[in-house]
Amino acid sequence: MKILAINYEYPPIGGGGATVCKELCELAAKENVVEVVTMRYRGLPQVETVNNVVIHRVNCWRSSPRVCHPWEQLTYDIEAYRYISKKIDMTDINVIHCHFIIPTGLLGMWLKKKYKKPLVITAHGSDVIGHNQERFNILYKLIKPKWIKILKSADAVTVPSDFLKREVQEAFSKCTPQVIPNGIRLKDYCPVDKKKSIITMCRLQKSKGVQDLLKICKDMDSLHEWEINILGDGPYRQELESYVQENGLTGEVHFRGHVTGKEKMQYIREAGIFFCGSRFEAFPVSVLEATAAGCYVIASDIEPHRNLVSEDHIYKNDKELRHILSAALVREPTPILYKNERFDWGCIYHQFWSIYEEVTGVRGVHG
Repeated sequence: MKILAINYEYPPIGGGGATVCKELCELAAKENVVEVVTMRYRGLPQVETVNNVVIHRVNCWRSSPRVCHPWEQLTYDIEAYRYISKKIDMTDINVIHCHFIIPTGLLGMWLKKKYKKPLVITAHGSDVIGHNQERFNILYKLIKPKWIKILKSADAVTVPSDFLKREVQEAFSKCTPQVIPNGIRLKDYCPVDKKKSIITMCRLQKSKGVQDLLKICKDMDSLHEWEINILGDGPYRQELESYVQENGLTGEVHFRGHVTGKEKMQYIREAGIFFCGSRFEAFPVSVLEATAAGCYVIASDIEPHRNLVSEDHIYKNDKELRHILSAALVREPTPILYKNERFDWGCIYHQFWSIYEEVTGVRGVHG
């Protein structure tokens, strides 16, 4: 089978949706032809092959590797359409897999109309109307008619959680997405000896709730030799750094920036505690990674967190966060066992493959 994946972000740029796209493409490319068309960013080659995936990067506007503004996303749609029309042989493409309804779904809809190829769309979170009202409230109102038209054009729509499925259907009741969770390669996260390290890993925005952790730690007499490592970057970083300096936490809190590869894996595997204070998530891959690595997870009270950890790991307010964190700090850090084997990519990948076969009518090799 020949698959064209389109995503405006693909590692090393982007966040969780980019990583999910990459993992799926690399698994499919073991036995099939997979080409990806994504954004080009400083220093990245226009065309390269990584783990059998042919990656095409189109020239467009993008000012940051972590955050992409709507007007920048639109330039991707336009330039990617031109690039594909000139550089990609669409004759033998069996299926177009589009990641994100907006902006990439618009490109997917154009390509389907021109080349008459089956279109699969995977939503990831903020591309769903109503998911991130704090940041995109006005934009959601402007794009909703086009958003619905994009969903109507798809042969299949997938979402990573029941929570996001409900959000899609609240915005467009005639769409019935299939729930396929995000996955990870569980064997890569085998727990090791734990250190007195608290980590949080996210794009640094106010909605991620890192300030919850800092607020509680500010009022504690001692962290009992624990250190806090904040992995990630984003527009809220400067405010968080100012808070740390103003409240005497400089020695305990360390901003590590955007960490990837072996360095990221080392932080996760060695961490005794993992914190996630997100106000909303479609599917928190970082929390899943933390459970695979045996971290003691402390997470905010949202449905996607409850799908990964039990009640005693969830906090509803500052008082409960203080109680859970205080109890965790006085115990010797040791690996915690969770039962999240169903989220291994070995299980997840075959669910996507079934959709490919269904929409194309082609029986391919699926590894």
